[in-house]
Amino acid sequence: MKRVFATTVCLCLMLLCGTQAKAQLNPTTHLEQWKYAFSEEGKQHWQPEFTARAFLGPYEGGLAVTGGVRVDNKRTLGGRITISESGSTLMPSEYFITLSANFRKYLHFGPREIISLYSDFHAGLGIVYKTDKAIDPEIEPAKPGSMGPILGVQPGIRLRLVENIHLFAGVSLSNLHIGLHLGVGF
Repeated sequence: MKRVFATTVCLCLMLLCGTQAKAQLNPTTHLEQWKYAFSEEGKQHWQPEFTARAFLGPYEGGLAVTGGVRVDNKRTLGGRITISESGSTLMPSEYFITLSANFRKYLHFGPREIISLYSDFHAGLGIVYKTDKAIDPEIEPAKPGSMGPILGVQPGIRLRLVENIHLFAGVSLSNLHIGLHLGVGF
């Protein structure tokens, strides 16, 4: 588990650095963009953004909903709620509800920005609300009500269909989950 967590943190940092390479060459430009986004004039351009996604991996699957504010055409800040199930036939199934802060960064291609790469970073708290017994009696399931930190990244590709309606797909990496995700946003 520690290895998965360390790998996730490293991937988050690599993706953050990769998508912001141009801004890193000139840090004042990046800082100025954030200052403008939160200025009175910048706040007038804010738009709501929501996504619904399903994710599936070898040991976990679930649904997630995100909601937030697109502060400019490259960044979204918001929250995330996830309901998921983890486990296999030998391990106990644990049902989680996750509440976390979400940051999305876009890298658009082309003048119409129809295709984009994105990376979602989320950090928060996972709460076990139900567990099932494992086939192997040696493995002890988590107790309902137990909590733990959640940290993850979901990089992928987004295809804008009409206005702000878009489909997206990519990889899901977190300290609880490794797999794929597919979703729709508006």
